[in-house]
Amino acid sequence: MTLIQIYGLPRSGTAFISTMLNMNPRCIAYHELFEKTDQAPAIIDRMLKAYTYVADCNTHGWLMKDYRPGDVRICIRRDTDSSIKAVEKRIKKKIDLRKYDYFATKLDQWALDSDAMVVYYEHLFTLDMLGRIWDRCFKGSDLFPVYKVAALLELNIQMNSMDTILSDAFKEKFREGMV
Repeated sequence: MTLIQIYGLPRSGTAFISTMLNMNPRCIAYHELFEKTDQAPAIIDRMLKAYTYVADCNTHGWLMKDYRPGDVRICIRRDTDSSIKAVEKRIKKKIDLRKYDYFATKLDQWALDSDAMVVYYEHLFTLDMLGRIWDRCFKGSDLFPVYKVAALLELNIQMNSMDTILSDAFKEKFREGMV
């Protein structure tokens, strides 16, 4: 049983990675489990008995420090300023920059201490990088579902051009029932 830890700043792609990892039938991936329940450690322990791989994808500052040999750690590194802007746009209010900087510092230290694979947000949403993450998580033992991940990328609206999606031509086609 392998624990996969995917940590990053908010709006860094951890939910996307969680969805992708769940494409592997031998894996269960959770997104923000520690935000949802105080039973998260027990749930992870229980799932490690049921699945070959359990992924904890988290952006809220819970960084596991107990490193087990063979576990996989990946840090998604997004520029702090762009992460803050994305969060503020999403929640429509300002956030405390001191807490954010503190978490960013802790995240960087966790990545260094745990020998995590660091993936930069700017490179995350490519088939090549997602394939590398897949191979790292599943240690090359499971075939990367390239066509399914390509379809998932197309669905990922944050990476698509909003101008294309909401263009006048698109709206016209929608009205005509062609979309």
